[in-house]
Amino acid sequence: MLSVIIVIIFAVFCVAFQKLTRQQWSSPSSIYIYWSCFLIIGGFFSYPEYNWKGPGLLWWLLSCFLFSLGTASTRNVKSTSRVTTYPHFLPSISCKILLWAYFVVGLFYSILMLRNNGFSIFSISSLSNLYDINTYMMQNRYGHEDLHESVIQQLCLSFTYGLPICTGYYLSKKSFKECKYICSFCLVPNLLITSLNNTKSGTIFAVMLFVTGYLIGYIDTNSHQPKITRKTIRLVSLLGIAFLAVMILAIFLRHNNDTARTASGLIVQIFIDYLFGGTLNFDYYFDTVYNTKLVHDYLEGSNIITANFYWIEHYTYIGALAVWFIRGCVCGILYQRLRKKNLGVFGKVILAYMYINAMYFFIWVPFIYTTVTIGVFILFPFFLMKLQHSKV
Repeated sequence: MLSVIIVIIFAVFCVAFQKLTRQQWSSPSSIYIYWSCFLIIGGFFSYPEYNWKGPGLLWWLLSCFLFSLGTASTRNVKSTSRVTTYPHFLPSISCKILLWAYFVVGLFYSILMLRNNGFSIFSISSLSNLYDINTYMMQNRYGHEDLHESVIQQLCLSFTYGLPICTGYYLSKKSFKECKYICSFCLVPNLLITSLNNTKSGTIFAVMLFVTGYLIGYIDTNSHQPKITRKTIRLVSLLGIAFLAVMILAIFLRHNNDTARTASGLIVQIFIDYLFGGTLNFDYYFDTVYNTKLVHDYLEGSNIITANFYWIEHYTYIGALAVWFIRGCVCGILYQRLRKKNLGVFGKVILAYMYINAMYFFIWVPFIYTTVTIGVFILFPFFLMKLQHSKV
């Protein structure tokens, strides 16, 4: 109980420091701190029977403080660099058409996945067929079978990650009326993948990519962060309900044989484990990070383990903290330049990298996957360079 109280006090201190240094809620450091405090305190309530150790969570909050400190320390750093204007290319293709091209290529991943595993596009015509596909995919994934994914299929998958971040950025530059259709369909490739193979993390990641693109584009356009109004809260609430409905459907497809009562209890537990399981795992395994076999044996049975495991294993406890501080310094410089409309394509991509790590860290490190790297570091800057010369 004492360790829980100490952790909560330190969490309050981190939030207070963020407020005292007047850092905006939309900065990567603020998102990392608020998100971390929610996950840690939520973990206390979600697993009341667990005897919390404390050191791991204190290290986690220390990384929050150093990230925020690095951001605050670079507030007054002046930059004289200029935004680079890239040569005009693809003159006959508008940005909107380019986004739809990303969409079509992203859909091909699901089509190829069905075909390579013995199914057809018509196999998704009923819930019973979807259940059969889910069962087959799940058995292969957890049975370590070969999923028969070709290079072309992996390239198509990268477009499902490039599309949300580009669409979010595009929405910030246009009115919703101008791009309502691509905005409405930008997550369809990811939702289709979730409905077929039950990998929910891909859709969660796509939502974070969309938010990242929108924040960067909005701040770049308006020189200030988005205002939170009642209309915004209502819209986000409706979208959140729709997102939860899709996640619940995915869980039902996996546990189709369970009764409604059993399934409802299972859904609640799955959501708790997805949100707060990483908090418990990090606290429990914190002092055994260097026991590679133990951690890898754990990973065989779970896909919820924070990215801090990765950073500590590669950079040591002190080195990982230094990485968070350096990230804070970089974020502080890039964020201020973004607000002054003085951040080029490469800077926006690096800032997107920082945002995504600050959001997705509670599950794992997204950029260890080649498809994610292609989507963010190739498709996103390609779209940004095209947007420089486009009016549509």
